[in-house]
Amino acid sequence: MNNTGNRIKAASENHTGRVMNLLNFFSDKVAYEMLCLRTNHLSSQRIEDRRSFRLTQFVAARASAKRLFRALGLPSVEISRRPDGSPDWPSSVVGSIAHSNSHVFVAIARREDLRGLGIDVETIISPKVHAEISPIYLNKNEISLIGQADKALASTICFSAKEAFFKCLYPLTKHYFDFKDIEVTNLNYAASRVTMRLTNALSHEFLQGSVLEGSFRYDDHNVATAFELSKEPVSISLFAWHRAD
Repeated sequence: MNNTGNRIKAASENHTGRVMNLLNFFSDKVAYEMLCLRTNHLSSQRIEDRRSFRLTQFVAARASAKRLFRALGLPSVEISRRPDGSPDWPSSVVGSIAHSNSHVFVAIARREDLRGLGIDVETIISPKVHAEISPIYLNKNEISLIGQADKALASTICFSAKEAFFKCLYPLTKHYFDFKDIEVTNLNYAASRVTMRLTNALSHEFLQGSVLEGSFRYDDHNVATAFELSKEPVSISLFAWHRAD
């Protein structure tokens, strides 16, 4: 299979410091690109400037998807939006699109290889913002899990992982779920792996306690996360646990 694999495409570098490394971020079934966009105009208060940037993100993501189709030997088609705003992928493909203030991230795979794929990219929040909004998307177990680590970074990873997890499962379940229906149970920084568990059932297959492991990466400014759903049955955690609101 011709895979774009392990590639970061930078339209323009807009920060210094450590650059996100996506080596081994996905399995070899996934083709992906991460684009770095110019962000100088984001300080502008003009609505026209912000609309222009959103259009730039949209166009860049669709152009990236076409390149990835070709990389997988698939016909290059236009990706429209479904009524719920999600990308309308061809039936032969699973895919996901994400963007932040500085990046556009696109990943696709053949449906014959994967059942689901979800990605996200976020700007790392400040400690002040973490203190203000983390109770919205973190439960008591997750706050305890973060502990004394870099709270802003860990909090952003958890938020991003939940976004990617939703994108991975929603096309299969057609069931909306929120932050409190899923729980991060482990952040392995050494392996760059995150473990997610359902605290409520979404379907007859995705039951309470179902577990899925994903990947995360980060640099000095951004976090990226991804979940792949293989053809294998979803595992159920056998460890005792409790819901923490």
